[in-house]
Amino acid sequence: MGKEKNEVMAKSLSKKRKRNMIILLSCLCLVIIAAIAVALITLKEEAEEETEETIYVLNVRESQIKKFRYAYTNDDDVSCDYTFVLKDDVWYYEDDLDFPVAQTTFEENVISNFASIEAGRYIEDPDDLSLYGLDDPVFTCVITLTDGTEVTITCGDYNEAVSAFYAKCSLDDGVYMLGGTVESSFEEMCQINIYEYATLDSIPGFTADTMSYLGFKDGDIEVKFYYEEDFVEYDLLKYSYWYIGSPFERLVPVVSDKMDDFLETLEGLEYEMTADYYATDEELEEYGLKDSTKAITFAFYATVTDDDGNSEVITETYKIEVGNITDDGLYYYVRPVTSYSNSLTKSSSRYVSLISKSSVEALIDLDPLDYMYRYPIYVTVGNMVGGTTTITTPSGSYTIGAVQLVSADDSISYDYTIDGVDLSEDQDSTFQSFYSDYMMSFVKQLIYYEEDEVEVDPTYEVYYLLTDSTVSEILVQFTVYDEDFYQVTVDGASDMLVAREEVDAAFETFEGLITEISE
Repeated sequence: MGKEKNEVMAKSLSKKRKRNMIILLSCLCLVIIAAIAVALITLKEEAEEETEETIYVLNVRESQIKKFRYAYTNDDDVSCDYTFVLKDDVWYYEDDLDFPVAQTTFEENVISNFASIEAGRYIEDPDDLSLYGLDDPVFTCVITLTDGTEVTITCGDYNEAVSAFYAKCSLDDGVYMLGGTVESSFEEMCQINIYEYATLDSIPGFTADTMSYLGFKDGDIEVKFYYEEDFVEYDLLKYSYWYIGSPFERLVPVVSDKMDDFLETLEGLEYEMTADYYATDEELEEYGLKDSTKAITFAFYATVTDDDGNSEVITETYKIEVGNITDDGLYYYVRPVTSYSNSLTKSSSRYVSLISKSSVEALIDLDPLDYMYRYPIYVTVGNMVGGTTTITTPSGSYTIGAVQLVSADDSISYDYTIDGVDLSEDQDSTFQSFYSDYMMSFVKQLIYYEEDEVEVDPTYEVYYLLTDSTVSEILVQFTVYDEDFYQVTVDGASDMLVAREEVDAAFETFEGLITEISE
């Protein structure tokens, strides 16, 4: 009996617990539902409140604007008053219909921003517009819509306390407060210099395989880079397809990595702003572009076909003439000049642009020594194998022979002869030391003008007669230039200077070897 009673009580207790659990879950669900409902109501109210708080000075579609005028005087006391009109979906500068308006730039910077202007606060029925500086506005724009409506927006004083300025729209009698300053807002969109809205000229792209040369002129000195896909026959390095021509009398190999960096700089060259879309002769002279002494030149190979179907490969030259520096010291005035090898005429543009001073000077101020391998000539001992090399010093002329040896582990070494006499292992090492020092007598300076060269009267001479090479003969001569330098003449080209101290030290080693052999 007692057992049954206990079972009944246990069942009753279990039912109560379940009922209480159901009640608690129901309450929890009600609380969650209520919280969600409150959140949704709050979000809705905030959205409605946000919608209600959006204040527009003007809110029209961009396509509704057919005329736009703005006028103001900036802090430098420079004034502007420009009007642009839309005709057949093209924007024109009303005072000069030939002015090349950059359509996208003007639409994105001006039309798009003025079609919808938001304000932070609206003041109804202001007592006196002079309290807001609107009786003598610092900025005015007049927007004409397609239906003929003319909307005038004026800007007045800046309120430092709330970091906003006052503005008025002719469509109503109130005053608006817009965040920021007039300068950072409207004047930033409506530039004082109308050429901010002029189309930019473009520099043609280039690829190495169509390039004849790249030229960089500063005064009397012009540096030219040439692309030679088949290399140059006397270039035994063959590390780069690029060579420096002028100011050298022969093509000199360029260090590939440095040329890659240089080409990257060149590819970034661009016209940054238009200065004058049609300069007169007097204006060109003012810009320093009448008789310019600085230029950047791109010369391309191009194939042209005449009316009869005959094709001809010509050279098209696109030269950027560089003039004076702008008054702010940030840019150079430049203009393009185009010419063709099959024509005696050239097209000198009157379209004057600006390129940053740093970009121009990074190109025209280049030093050829920074791009070339500093060897006056590069001939390795390996190149000498099978041929003969004649070295002439003040003590006489000596014929050098070289034989390549390959060991069991495939390492390479060389045996040398001087005037037919085999050198010992130590003497081989001495000759190798001399030749290394001779080759490492790097170029220190360049001779830019022929009148600065001295008559060739060599102190030392090295004549290569090569058999297994793209070039058969090379003559290198060292003539005293002054107390510090030798003038190096390679196959008749005298345009490099090397340190006398280094060259003398190398040949002193060679003379010592000659003395040792003679004893």
